[in-house]
Amino acid sequence: MNEVKKRLAAIQKKHKRFKQQQFIFTSALERSQEQAHGRAEPVKTVSQIQRYMTHYCSNGTDRSILFFFLEIVSDLNNVLKLINASCRYPSNDTLITCKMLVHPDSDISKLRAQHPHNEILRLTCETKRHYGGIISFIPLALELLGSAAATPDGTPAPSPVPTPAREERLTPPRSACSHAGSQKAEGDRRVRSAQPQRDPKIARTGAWHAGKPVWRPPGFRQK
Repeated sequence: MNEVKKRLAAIQKKHKRFKQQQFIFTSALERSQEQAHGRAEPVKTVSQIQRYMTHYCSNGTDRSILFFFLEIVSDLNNVLKLINASCRYPSNDTLITCKMLVHPDSDISKLRAQHPHNEILRLTCETKRHYGGIISFIPLALELLGSAAATPDGTPAPSPVPTPAREERLTPPRSACSHAGSQKAEGDRRVRSAQPQRDPKIARTGAWHAGKPVWRPPGFRQK
């Protein structure tokens, strides 16, 4: 997974440069859509951008920024292939979601990246409606691939419920109440053993004995 993390770091650097050219990107998409007579519809798929670059770009600057976007998408696909090849559990939910997301014909028009991806907040309402999904695509794909790479070998988290074979090997635990009761009894024994033992004669002179007058023989007078 070290190679995957290196590639993800490289993609993040590219994405940082791409964000600085975001308005150039959306302007290129707008001009390409006008050439394709499809401005009324949001951009839905990566394949659509590929088609714009190939057939409807009006200048080299537009073609360059669209190519830059598609280059990042290609890098994301290569990282996904690396993770999938080294994963013992290629059917886990994160990888399945990644595969669906980066597929060139997946409808990503409804995607909306949330905080801290403020590149979405900088879009106008109309631009967000048309290109919010495309702008959200790269940051969301990076998050998903990062989550897949963070789990060693793509192994899903172990189930908290033990299997029946495991249950047979486990020693039945004592209940919390019985455990607390045994601890209290043991503590009481220790406290009693630590206390000094009183003389039996002194023990008999309790409060009742202390309240009685001292015994005197008959006819005895105190001087």
